Amino acid sequence: MHFKQKKTKQKWWLPLIMVFFAAVAFSQSDILISRTNNLLLPLRLKVYKTTSNIHDFFNTFFYIKEISKKNEILELTIEKQKHLSSENKSLLKENQHLRELLQMKKKVKYKIIAAQISYIDSLNPYETISIDKGTNDHIKRNMAVISTSGVIGRIKEVFDNHSL
Repeated sequence: MHFKQKKTKQKWWLPLIMVFFAAVAFSQSDILISRTNNLLLPLRLKVYKTTSNIHDFFNTFFYIKEISKKNEILELTIEKQKHLSSENKSLLKENQHLRELLQMKKKVKYKIIAAQISYIDSLNPYETISIDKGTNDHIKRNMAVISTSGVIGRIKEVFDNHSL
């Protein structure tokens, strides 16, 4: 029986000893953590710098991809602006030409029929020019052909929808 009493006494002291060591460990935990941090700080810094560099490395690729997309959008915008600028120049030139025609019409006493050049013979550009008006537009042979610069020729041949 004496043997059983020793077992119960051992069981009672063992949890008490564990609680004591746990209390000592928790009371000393700040010191222990501080010393552990001091020992591990260089390693933690290396890990942080390495992960930061890896993070920056991959972010650079995403940034380059984003910049590339923005660059494509800007290039398209530039092309649209170039097209609009070219169109505006063409419209300004046409507007100026129409103003000159209006001024010419005010100066000339005869009926003027406006026509556009539809064809120029590349072998003889000063010989024959085809215009987009003909007998359907009341064009007749030997009528004068003028531009804003002055007289440039006369009607040689007349067809239904064009003249030479």
